[in-house]
Amino acid sequence: MLIWIAQVILFDFVCFKKQDDEDGIPDMIDDICKRYFQQMAETPFGHILQWRLYLFAASKTNMTKHQARWSLDKETINYRGVELRMEHVSQLVASEFREAHSLLYDELLFGMEDIAPIEAWRLHDDLDLDDYGASWMTLERNSEILTGTHDALLRRIEGKAALGRVFVRPDHHLSQHHDGGEIRLCPKAMAIYEAHVQEFLKRMLTLIQVPAGPPLRSPELLTITYANTGVRRRSVLMWEKMVLIHVRYHKSQERTGTERDNIRFLPPAVGSLLLTYLAYVPHLRQVFLRQSKPGALLSPYLWSKPDGEVWEDHTVSSCLRRACARAKVPQFQVAWWRQVAASITKEKFSGKEQANFGLGEIAASEEVEEEAELAFLAGMSNHSFQTFNHSYAGSTTLTTTNILHRAYRASESWRTLCYVMLCYVMLRYVMLCHVMLCIFFVRGAVGPESPLLGHRTC
Repeated sequence: MLIWIAQVILFDFVCFKKQDDEDGIPDMIDDICKRYFQQMAETPFGHILQWRLYLFAASKTNMTKHQARWSLDKETINYRGVELRMEHVSQLVASEFREAHSLLYDELLFGMEDIAPIEAWRLHDDLDLDDYGASWMTLERNSEILTGTHDALLRRIEGKAALGRVFVRPDHHLSQHHDGGEIRLCPKAMAIYEAHVQEFLKRMLTLIQVPAGPPLRSPELLTITYANTGVRRRSVLMWEKMVLIHVRYHKSQERTGTERDNIRFLPPAVGSLLLTYLAYVPHLRQVFLRQSKPGALLSPYLWSKPDGEVWEDHTVSSCLRRACARAKVPQFQVAWWRQVAASITKEKFSGKEQANFGLGEIAASEEVEEEAELAFLAGMSNHSFQTFNHSYAGSTTLTTTNILHRAYRASESWRTLCYVMLCYVMLRYVMLCHVMLCIFFVRGAVGPESPLLGHRTC
């Protein structure tokens, strides 16, 4: 921080001194830096820079104080006093999926039995859509599948008497001034519905943060949008019949320089829950919002409140802790899970698989090899490499393709690990049931005509 502040002060000072001679600014900056702002200078900032280099070098060889430790069977990890078995991860995901599924279909969709889940393999998407408010839901090619979704829940309220009694109230104030039955929506019912929405989103947070891949940072996760805004593209996309989450972040805290891409592919069942929610629920939330704020627009941020306020960073850890409590597994927060996920990656995946998880840090040799191949292709097309790389179907397309492929392989590896752990949990459950049944037989709890079997056992 001191170095950044000093650089800003230096630049401001030089600009002031050379305001009548802008061409002299670079030379003056260079002269001052050589005298005061370089590692060999015997100045206060020279010593600061020397210690900075020393600390960087020491940090690469010094082991951290707290280390994750694995059991001999490689199934239990202990980090900072919290012991987590691999089966706990699948137990957590299964628990939150059941909760989210129940909230979506029973509460948010009002138990409608004729609603078909929205699945990625049936839909189309354009990753290059730039229009404000655009998403996969605005594409003409998806209109047949999404027909009627925008007002399905409102029609459900109007068509079902029980829901009508809950949500619809006569507006006595308006009926005094107008003939006919003026109605309004019940504020209490809308508030309860919104509470269910927030609870569903809390479950989805865990389902996106845990089984899709190594966890995102809280600020990254909460920037997810499902529609384009005025300054950024949406985060929820579809590619190769799968739902992907694409967020961008800065590697350094000063938030300068190029943003890095962070991509996660959701498991199909989780992706279907998210798409079904987005196809139906935001439309009704928009109607509810305009009851109190006419003309207001719902926020495009996935984790936001009706007034547009995005969840605070600490909410992510809070959601994870509560999810763990519901699943009856050891409780953890984002920082702990990020450390453990990194250890799981190193322990459970081969070196080749691990390379897919560091999407922003490609090995230099691999980069050079790809660069050489591109340069050769540029020569074949009779373009300079720079023109070829930036102007013709360009570097963005090629780079994005590489990142998407790596992200898919990383998510697939992580999802496969979670699936194996889930199968392990189910196998243990089946074995336990078998053992219990044998115990009942031995102790005579299951007789020759036991209703548990429905027929004679002899």
